[in-house]
Amino acid sequence: MHTILLVEDDPSMQSNICQYLARDSIRVVSASSLAEADSRLSEFNCDLVLLDIHLPDGDGRDLFTKIRQETPELPVIMLTAFPDTKGAIRLMKDGAFDYLIKPFDLQELKLQVQKALEFQGMRNEIQKIQYNAQLTNQTSDLIGNSPVITELKTLVHKVGPTDSTVLICGESGTGKELVAHAIHRHSLRSASSLVAINCAAIPENLLEAELFGAETGAYTGATSSRKGVFELAHKGTLFLDEIAEMPLALQPKLLRVLENLKIKRLGGKREIQVDVRLIAATNRDLKLLVADHAFREDLYYRLNVIPLNVPPLREREGDVAVLVPFFLQTVARQLGVTSQGITSQALEILQHQRWAGNVRELKNLVERMAILSRVGNRIPELTVQDLPAELRGAMSSGWDLHESDRGAEITNSMTKGATENVQIVSLEDLEKDYILKVLDLLQGNKSETARRLGITRKTLKDKLRRYELDSPLLGVSQ
Repeated sequence: MHTILLVEDDPSMQSNICQYLARDSIRVVSASSLAEADSRLSEFNCDLVLLDIHLPDGDGRDLFTKIRQETPELPVIMLTAFPDTKGAIRLMKDGAFDYLIKPFDLQELKLQVQKALEFQGMRNEIQKIQYNAQLTNQTSDLIGNSPVITELKTLVHKVGPTDSTVLICGESGTGKELVAHAIHRHSLRSASSLVAINCAAIPENLLEAELFGAETGAYTGATSSRKGVFELAHKGTLFLDEIAEMPLALQPKLLRVLENLKIKRLGGKREIQVDVRLIAATNRDLKLLVADHAFREDLYYRLNVIPLNVPPLREREGDVAVLVPFFLQTVARQLGVTSQGITSQALEILQHQRWAGNVRELKNLVERMAILSRVGNRIPELTVQDLPAELRGAMSSGWDLHESDRGAEITNSMTKGATENVQIVSLEDLEKDYILKVLDLLQGNKSETARRLGITRKTLKDKLRRYELDSPLLGVSQ
């Protein structure tokens, strides 16, 4: 439901407009003076302002100027009983959405209101798309049939329709963001957007502005006012990923917002009411961070209303056999080709891995195999020879793929540390090799490589520097 602020001192006109717009499920908040209007703007998150010029305590144009300075994205339609062509042109140049002369037809007002709301909606959607553009691609469902995933799906269905805050915990790569999207899809807010932000990917000095927004001049480079993710997620869901990385100095401000659902933009003076459902995620133990005084205890309890744990892939018995074909089909669709699947022998080897990087590691490996084995407009059936050398090495050390008992024996011996007959390659070497191949495939484009790997561009640059892969001789581009 849209909320409109009507600033009009004529009781009769105020009543007529409220009743007429209410037919379209529009909530109209009324004010009869500039002082009352200023109070209403602080109290409500309005989508549009209908503003009379002549008011008992002053000129409506003064309030219009203030709105343009503090909330320039908020559309304003000016109302007046005194025609002034030059004044109208000046107001339109200054950013007024429209200018209506009393007495006006209510149908005409309704059309202008609809145009303004549509315009505001499109602008908000563009901002949301920009925020979500860097997110990894999400699937429509949680994939897997293992008991632990089945239980997680049940919890998501129970939690989704509530407005309770959810804290999602789990190792890196387990799919915490995917769970957040699933909760949102099953919520009463699913018609609105889920807006996500990674607290670890934004410099500490800019994170507050990203969360709460900023006014013009609030910091160096702030050339215009803009909304933060709390405002962008209004009536929807806000997902704060890597919440454990939020600076201690910012945590009390987040706690205050969660308590009263009012935000104040950086450099701003007025509070803005927001209506959001919060989901947070972390791969760290917040209880240990609280004990080490690295995370606020009161914020932890405020976030931990409904805790959900996403199991690691090694605990999801049988799910690798479901995930691999799914990822293969996903890559094939992205490439516009067909996939002929994977052999049972290759799949069995994948099922016996421990997957320290969890689902993300498996997904990246399948994508790598599919891309490198592609022939024309198809991905041939993946075989053991398409697996990385370290996985083929484990097989060649005595693993008979047709003897499941022997496979279990090898797996158990590796778990216990009996690795003298097994070729072991470090995760760092595997990661280094994979990054190089993806960079080569994408012709050295860092931004696209980071997106395909499911990490931030900064994280990729750090890895390139650590592995000494940032040499200009490698042809790595921006």
